[in-house]
Amino acid sequence: MLFIQDQSGSYLPAPKDAVLTEARRLSSHQLRRGVFIRSPDMARLAISAKLSGNECEMFACLFLDSKHRVLAWVEMFRGSVNSATVHPREVVKEAL
Repeated sequence: MLFIQDQSGSYLPAPKDAVLTEARRLSSHQLRRGVFIRSPDMARLAISAKLSGNECEMFACLFLDSKHRVLAWVEMFRGSVNSATVHPREVVKEAL
């Protein structure tokens, strides 16, 4: 369980929305340009934190260089609850 300190110095259980907000903030830090992605699990954790809380379907790309460093995180397409239309030519264009 995560606790946060209030102004009086007491520790209280952190609300779920505060935990998710902090997770998103940390994930954006992990996906900034130049960060080394050590493993698929590290990428999965950073991406899942980044995508949590979205109210719609999203297709995004994490671009890495040949040394597994982040080049960019690009949110490309959004959709409804059950689908997102993805245009492959747009993905290729962004990658190039």
